[in-house]
Amino acid sequence: MKIETTLVLLFIISAIANHLMDGIKFWGYFKSSKWAGAEGWRNRYVDRDPAKGVELFYKIVFFWPCDLWHWLKYIYVITMSFMLSYILGNLWLTIIFIMIYGGMNELGILIRKYIKK
Repeated sequence: MKIETTLVLLFIISAIANHLMDGIKFWGYFKSSKWAGAEGWRNRYVDRDPAKGVELFYKIVFFWPCDLWHWLKYIYVITMSFMLSYILGNLWLTIIFIMIYGGMNELGILIRKYIKK
């Protein structure tokens, strides 16, 4: 059985991204960095101050580039979507998988807001 180089490469990239996400969340990788520490969420605000409002870039591009964990999550989801689409033989499915993931994420945010009220 021939192992596809593309699948192996995508798997390695997703595994590295997943490992670094776990490292940031559980083992304190990049703890002192403003892009991966507990205060990373502040990066989306003007001068890192929530009182000054959200920067225009983050209003347009959502929240995922605001810290390293979300960047890595994005890479992980993209590579996993490409792998699944490649296996199924239709790379257009990648777009559908990413839209479903984004929709589920937004649904989760709405549910959490509703529960808090």
